[in-house]
Amino acid sequence: MNYLIIKDNTVINTVVWDGESDWTAPEGTTVQIAPAGVGIGWTKSGSNWIAPEPPAPTPEDPVKVSARAKLAALGLTEEEIAALTK
Repeated sequence: MNYLIIKDNTVINTVVWDGESDWTAPEGTTVQIAPAGVGIGWTKSGSNWIAPEPPAPTPEDPVKVSARAKLAALGLTEEEIAALTK
């Protein structure tokens, strides 16, 4: 069964444990059976689980942006540009 390792109301890790064998959670943490979909980075507020903020999108490489603009100016379609810039 999956368990959450929680510190300061935030899931810091998950483990697979039978709930009976000799295992102790790290000091300063608590363990709880993992509800479906809850994992590392989630926080608990009362009885509610809150998902972490999604990571910020990675900015596109300026060289690729410039190359795409030049290819588009030459009249290439998005599909042709995508095939050339992989």
